[in-house]
Amino acid sequence: MIRALREGLASDRVQRIFGIVNGTSNYILSEMAGKGRAFAEVLADAQKLGYAEADPTLDVGGGDAAHKLAILIMLCFGTTIDVGKIFVEGIQRLDPIDFEYADRFGYVIKPLVIAAEHESGIEARVHPAMVPKNWLLASVPGAKNALYVDSYALGPSLYYGAGAGMMPTAMAVVSDLNEVCRNIQAGSTGHMPVRSYRRLADKPLNDYLVLRALEVAEKQQLPIQFHTGFGDADLDMLLANPLHMRPLFESGQYKHAPFVLLHASYPYVRELGYLASLYSNVWMDVGLAIPYVTLDIPALWRQAFSLAPTSKVLFSTDAYSIPEIFWLAARWGRWGLAQVLDELIALGAFNRDEALDAARQILGENSAKLYQVEL
Repeated sequence: MIRALREGLASDRVQRIFGIVNGTSNYILSEMAGKGRAFAEVLADAQKLGYAEADPTLDVGGGDAAHKLAILIMLCFGTTIDVGKIFVEGIQRLDPIDFEYADRFGYVIKPLVIAAEHESGIEARVHPAMVPKNWLLASVPGAKNALYVDSYALGPSLYYGAGAGMMPTAMAVVSDLNEVCRNIQAGSTGHMPVRSYRRLADKPLNDYLVLRALEVAEKQQLPIQFHTGFGDADLDMLLANPLHMRPLFESGQYKHAPFVLLHASYPYVRELGYLASLYSNVWMDVGLAIPYVTLDIPALWRQAFSLAPTSKVLFSTDAYSIPEIFWLAARWGRWGLAQVLDELIALGAFNRDEALDAARQILGENSAKLYQVEL
C-alpha cells in the first residue's frame, strides 16, 4: 500500500481515505457476523491461527490501526500527526446482537480507519463502523485488508490484500528488506514520501537546509531554484524582493552555483532583470507568473527584456495541480512573448532573425544548456 501511494499516485492529490488496515480485527468481526460467535471465543481462535499476538491489545484496541493511519496520512496529505490525538475505539465491546441489528438494517460492521483533508485540518479516526452491504468494503472477508482512496485525478480506487498471518507478514518484511538492500547497492536513500509539501516554519532549520543545498549545488555546479515574488497569502511581499539575495550572489562561496529565481520574482520583475544582468550566476524563470498575471503578461515580458539578457531568461509552465493550466500557460506565454518581440522588431531593437533567436533561447535552449539536457 505504501508503494502504491508513494509511487502509483505520486502525480495525484489524495482527498480522503478509509478502509480496513488490521486483518486481525477484520477476521474477528467477520467471524462474529457470519457465525454469531462471541468476541472472546473468536479472539482465541485468531491467536491459534497466528492472526493475533499473545497480547492482542494493539490489534483489538485499535492502536495498530491508528499507527498505520498516521503513516497513511503522511503519505497522502504530506503532514505528520500525533497518534495520541487520533480518535480510537476498539472492537472489544461489540456483541453478537450488534451484528444482528446491523444486518437487519442492511449493514455490516467493519473496523475502519478514516482520514480526510479539510480546510480546517486533518480528520482522523479509528473505530468499528456500519458499512452498507452493497459497498465493496462490506465484502472484505476474514483477515483481509482493503483501503479505499479518493483522489483528484484518478477518482475512487480500492486496494485489497492479505492483512494478517505468518506468510503475508513475512512477505511484506522481506520485500522491505529487499528494497533496503537495493537502495544500499545503488547508493540511494530510497524515495521521499509522496506529497511531502508542508512548509517548514522553523527559520534556523530552513537556513541550514538552504545553505547545505547551496554547498551541493556549488560542488556539483547544479542549478538551485528559489521562489521569490508573489506566492501564498501569508507571504510578506517586502521580504520577497529578490534584491535581498544579493549577499548570496556576491558570496565567493557559491559563485559556481547557478541561481534560478522562479515566477520572474513578480512584481519585482525589473529588480530580477537587474540581478540577472549584473551577476553571471543568476537566471530569471517566468514560470507560474504566466498565466496568473493574465493581461499583464506582455508587460512582464517587456520588463524582463528591459535589463535581463535574453540568454538569462527561462520559460517554464511550473508545477500546476490542474493539467489544463499547463496548456494555458504555454499558449499565453508564447502569445505574450510574440507580441513583445514584434514590438521590438517594429522599434528596430531586433531584426526578425534576432527575434527568432531570442524566442528559441527563452523557450528551450537556455533551459537545456543550464540543466544539461538535450532538446
